[in-house]
Amino acid sequence: MKAQTTLEFIGSFLFFIAVLASVITFTLSDVPQFNSYAETTEKNLEIKKVTDLMLTSPGYHSDGSGGTDWENHLQDVEQPGLASSNLEIERDKLNVLNTVDPTAYNYGNFTSDIDTSYDYNFNFTWYPIVETHRTFIRESPPSSPGIIEPQTSFYDEAENRVHYGEITLEGGTRRFLITAYDGNYNTTYVTDFEWDFEGRTPRSTGDTVDIGGTEFVIQDIQNREDRPGAALTLKTHLKEFGRNPQTAESTRVKINRYALLEDPASSEELVKVEVLAW
Repeated sequence: MKAQTTLEFIGSFLFFIAVLASVITFTLSDVPQFNSYAETTEKNLEIKKVTDLMLTSPGYHSDGSGGTDWENHLQDVEQPGLASSNLEIERDKLNVLNTVDPTAYNYGNFTSDIDTSYDYNFNFTWYPIVETHRTFIRESPPSSPGIIEPQTSFYDEAENRVHYGEITLEGGTRRFLITAYDGNYNTTYVTDFEWDFEGRTPRSTGDTVDIGGTEFVIQDIQNREDRPGAALTLKTHLKEFGRNPQTAESTRVKINRYALLEDPASSEELVKVEVLAW
């Protein structure tokens, strides 16, 4: 009986040692995965903090009595920030960002003025939306505004309901007609001369439009069931700022933020800010 008890004790002890060894082995093998998760979480927290600062703060300089127009005092920047107000990017502040130019606000300045643990890359892409909810029946355009329709057989083959609208960008105004074929609004005509579309070339998604010297891509023509043809989205890349993502030696995390671009020469339109950190 005593021998049996001793064997049971030894067996239990060996089983305990085996379980303990397994737990230790499992824990140690999981450490790299845990560390990777912790690092990614830390990057996400910092990228949120940095983008909040850039998109909600106007930034500050210390020249004289100080102020928020740091883009005019690049030698005395205390903290960069792009916002004229919450989530509204001031175009003048964005314009002074330049990754390597020593006469601009470069990435070296950025890393000196903001305490970060990681490298960053910012991409700013502008997505102006042309509201084209107003309509008329083809060959019966309104007199106000005085729309002159395209005079082509292709336009004559469009469906009857034509949408139109205008937008001001880069100091210039462009007017748009949107036409449909087989139930799909997929063609636009663009003019910079009042509402005269005679002789204008039909364009579709992927084509470009020059507005005030900037090339905008026709990104999308709305075809939602409840509001087909009621909007057209343009796209142009404004700025890339920061380290080259190809230099990343660790896992990159990405966040997309959205704001409005405040520019006296343009209507307030959407900007997508894609930020990478590694």
